[in-house]
Amino acid sequence: MINDYEATKPMTEDAVPVSPGVASNDDVISTLNGLIQTCKDGEDGFRQAAEGAQTSRLKSLFYELSRQRATFVGELQTLVRSLGGDPENSGSFSGALHR
Repeated sequence: MINDYEATKPMTEDAVPVSPGVASNDDVISTLNGLIQTCKDGEDGFRQAAEGAQTSRLKSLFYELSRQRATFVGELQTLVRSLGGDPENSGSFSGALHR
């Protein structure tokens, strides 16, 4: 027997309710892509800082931080792919403008 409430709701498989406070898959992918852009900006920024550094110690530090951000990018891109998304491959326009 169907009550009045059930009769007003579509009976489809894709009508899965999303709980308040729970992000959708698209929201998660979008957030991860934003983090990818931020990490790409950091990677490029640290690389430029390394190229402009005067001491070998600073050059090494900035190159290491750039490589670390590149690793983060790869891990985030893998996560986006695992969620069925298309990962970002570049930094943001504002990051490029900032550098």
